[in-house]
Amino acid sequence: MLYRHLALISLATILWGLNLVAGKIGVGEMPPILFAALRMVVLAVILAPWFRLVPGQAVTVFWAALLAGATHFGFFFLGLSLARGVASVAIVVQLITPFSVLLAIFFLGERIGWRRALGIGVAFAGVVLVGFDPEVIDRLGAVFLVIIAALSMAASFLFVRRLVGVNALIIQAWVAMLGAPVLLAASLVFETGQIDALTHASARGIGAVLFSALGASLVGHGAMVYLLQRYEVSLVSSFTLLAPVIGIAASVAFLGETISWRIILGGIMTLGGVAAIHLRAHRLARAA
Repeated sequence: MLYRHLALISLATILWGLNLVAGKIGVGEMPPILFAALRMVVLAVILAPWFRLVPGQAVTVFWAALLAGATHFGFFFLGLSLARGVASVAIVVQLITPFSVLLAIFFLGERIGWRRALGIGVAFAGVVLVGFDPEVIDRLGAVFLVIIAALSMAASFLFVRRLVGVNALIIQAWVAMLGAPVLLAASLVFETGQIDALTHASARGIGAVLFSALGASLVGHGAMVYLLQRYEVSLVSSFTLLAPVIGIAASVAFLGETISWRIILGGIMTLGGVAAIHLRAHRLARAA
């Protein structure tokens, strides 16, 4: 990988890690679904020029965008708001990778060997260990919500893989344009105090929304799309394993969180399992 591309993926990884802290700050000042909706509103305004119908693939784009946008981020920020800290959320959301493999097995008929199967098992075992942490076990609802968020993002990948010749910016525009109204409606139905939260939002809260939308999504995901067009998926995605590490470190530094041995060991197991899946996929891709 060229040095400038290495710097770009490193920037994206740092932004995604810091986004966990920004999200925790944001959901601490406003209802979580509202926070997710505002994030989508900002993106929708910026990406509106790329929003267009995709003849013959509109249904596939719709489900890919709905699952990756409103469903994923709605449940993710709900889970983040209920969790005591960032660490457990940062680890559990890594289940996107093993879920993606499992869904590909069940719905696309893909086959995996013992190495990736072992990686999936170790990743889930790590999440179970995190769930037994005293700081987490009394808030398992948060873990469950983040698991749903991870599963929805993995499901969106199934639809994305069916798309042919659709620009990534068009998909991102659909994510934002669908996510904004769906999440705003969900916030109106399930949450209260939105007006009060908006009128009393601090600079930190507003900054969290803007950082999440512009930093993590526009720059971070934009960099990922740019690099995926030039390098193997397994190579680029392997760098994202540093994001939860950066997020946890940032939560300790900026939010004063403490990390127990269960979360550390569970995190190592989960990230190790995910890394094994990526590594095996990389070797299979090179062999093909």
